[in-house]
Amino acid sequence: MNMTQQEKEVSMQTHKDVLAQLEQLVEKEQPLSKAFKDLDELKKQWNELEKLLGLPSKEEGEQYQRLLQAFQYHARVYKELKENDLKRNLEQKTDILQKLQSLSSVQDITELDEKFRVLRNAWSDVGPTYRESWEGLRTQFNQLAQVFYDKLAPLYEVQNKERDEKSQKKKDLFAKVQEITSSSLKTQKDWDNATKQLQNIENEWNAMGFVAGKIALNLDRQIRRVYTKFYKKKRVEYKVFLNAFDESRQRKEELIAQATEHKDSEKWQEAIPLFDNLQKEWSKAGFAGAKHQDKLWHSFKEICDHFYSRRKTYLEEQKSLEQSFESLKQGLIVELQAWQPSEDAELATTKLLEFTERATEWTTQAKTLTLKIRMILEEKIGQTILNAEEKINLAKQITKKLFEKDDRPLDVIIAREKSFLTQQADKIRKEVQSSENNLAFFGNNASAKLLLKDVNQKLDKDKAVLASLEAQIQQLSKMQRQFK
Repeated sequence: MNMTQQEKEVSMQTHKDVLAQLEQLVEKEQPLSKAFKDLDELKKQWNELEKLLGLPSKEEGEQYQRLLQAFQYHARVYKELKENDLKRNLEQKTDILQKLQSLSSVQDITELDEKFRVLRNAWSDVGPTYRESWEGLRTQFNQLAQVFYDKLAPLYEVQNKERDEKSQKKKDLFAKVQEITSSSLKTQKDWDNATKQLQNIENEWNAMGFVAGKIALNLDRQIRRVYTKFYKKKRVEYKVFLNAFDESRQRKEELIAQATEHKDSEKWQEAIPLFDNLQKEWSKAGFAGAKHQDKLWHSFKEICDHFYSRRKTYLEEQKSLEQSFESLKQGLIVELQAWQPSEDAELATTKLLEFTERATEWTTQAKTLTLKIRMILEEKIGQTILNAEEKINLAKQITKKLFEKDDRPLDVIIAREKSFLTQQADKIRKEVQSSENNLAFFGNNASAKLLLKDVNQKLDKDKAVLASLEAQIQQLSKMQRQFK
């Protein structure tokens, strides 16, 4: 028997295949028209199979009838539900139209806008209704809606203007955000300042609330991406900062340990430069992080304050002692200047050493006066009958004795005093020269002569002081040569 192509395709199926497809059709949700079309196709296939393969088995036949009945039941239920939906939707749309008509009595424009929006959205949410009723309902709704659109136009104009202003403000804020996030941020302070600025902008942004429109919505998305990128990069940078903070913290803890070790030192010549250097190193150590920085600084400052307070007390005590010993040395200087060496070399030497011994009781105080005593002793040595070699040896012995308790090198002491006296001499020398130049400008009247007398007296006094200073400078130069 020759079969058509359709018959060949049908012959490859069985009754069970058709039953499986029919069962799927019963369970599947789809438009009713398509479901009935698919059912007609399956019925046709079932009939063709009966022609080709004969009658199905009893069980297959019974299952086929049950599935047909189930399909008819679901179709009937669907029609009833659809009818109910169309009826309910008609009632809801009619109710919405009645509520829209009642809005004409609302005078407050803002209240009208709010209620109209609610009803307009409700209209859109209600599903379809009977075809014969739909056109009339839609026309009535559009007419009522146009009335409200016209009435709300001024409000919408204000809202649109406000929306445009807020959109522009968001553009400006977004430009600031881009400027901040694209700037060079190197230190933690830079990142903290940038974060604070971005937080202020975010608060200002959020205070505007929701702004409708594509521009504003697009800016919302863009600024979220920028903020996310910024904070992600900040987390990476802060890991680097934390490592630097740890190094700084360790360095500052080392400086605190050194300061603690020497805070009660009595070796002032060593301790003072040490603490000055510790403070410089502290500044170089960098930031130790907000968690440790203030605590470390408080500890370090407390130790430094303790040391410098002790130093202040020490200097005040030294100044008081210096003032006291200065008075004693001034008395010794007067006594030494009045003393005249005897012709007995040994007796003169003994007396000079005695003067030296008395001066050494205050060597660490009134050091300028100690130098003055040294120069007077040098002068007195020159007046003795000792030979040249004995005079040099005695001068060295006296100088060594005078400054043996001073912690500074002798050449430094002499150089500083010489520098000071040289400055004083230069100053007085200029005054003398200026006074001599001015003498030529005085007249011959009585008043000018009286003034000239005063100038000459001051000039003589300045020249005497200058001669004394130059003599002291020469003695210091001689001392420098002796102790090179």
